[in-house]
Amino acid sequence: MGETDDRPFKFRNLSLKDVAFCAALSRDVGWNQDEGVWSRMIELCGRGAFCLVSGERIVATALALTYGTRLAWVGMVLTHPSFQKQGLGRLLMKQILTYCEAAGVMTIMLDATDAGRRLYESIGFRALHRVGTWTRRNETPLVENEEETVIRQPEVASPSEIRIATPDQFDQVIRLDSQLLGVSRPRVIGSIGGTCWVAERGAIVEGYLFARTVVAEHRMGPWYHTDAQMATNLLLHALGRISGLGGEVRLDIPEVNEAAVRIVHDLGFATKRYVCRMTRGAPPPDRMAEQYSVAAFATG
Repeated sequence: MGETDDRPFKFRNLSLKDVAFCAALSRDVGWNQDEGVWSRMIELCGRGAFCLVSGERIVATALALTYGTRLAWVGMVLTHPSFQKQGLGRLLMKQILTYCEAAGVMTIMLDATDAGRRLYESIGFRALHRVGTWTRRNETPLVENEEETVIRQPEVASPSEIRIATPDQFDQVIRLDSQLLGVSRPRVIGSIGGTCWVAERGAIVEGYLFARTVVAEHRMGPWYHTDAQMATNLLLHALGRISGLGGEVRLDIPEVNEAAVRIVHDLGFATKRYVCRMTRGAPPPDRMAEQYSVAAFATG
């Protein structure tokens, strides 16, 4: 595509050849997406992965992941510190909107930082609710402290069993996820990696939790169960499997899911930051708030 206005910035699509440059850009702005994360997102987004370049240098990115025509999720919106305050984020978001409108997408969503929220509001996005990043050091003991209770909800006996998902169970996880998100996203769920723990009753999967490590950070999500106590058991089970590995444990939790907030608070997690979940276009699927923890800010 041609130049934007009279400035020496050009649009183009990202490819896997750009992964190392994108990971370096993440580090420059203080984000922790590594090359593996960028590879996954570029492959998932395809023609919806955009960047602005100055000469041959990538200076800003924005990616749109479309779930058919029902929904698109925008993420990885970042600009190199040396090129901020020049309107590059707005230029890329206009390109994203054009791309989504041409694809017939009904609803566009994203998770906005405080710095980006004003921009998104100015182009028609509206706030839904906050999503909090809850973290704790992995060395935090999973037992009661002599001075205060670190865990108030110990894992309890249940007719449900927790185990690593088999292929058949993974198909059930995808169906449960699609009921919550209002869209089917097998490629996204299949690309998360790490371990998928499921809670099943008989042959029926009632809940799941994904756990993976990204740059020494143990990320838990997506996470869901029909019952809060079993959701707690899923998290305790996953925490027990990574105990002693060091690093930080992270979950990104919709603030409106009061059960999820209560669980992680009682397990010694603390909020590190909040983003604002925003939407544009038709009303979003209405069960998203039932997620205990989301998959990622770039995918929903």
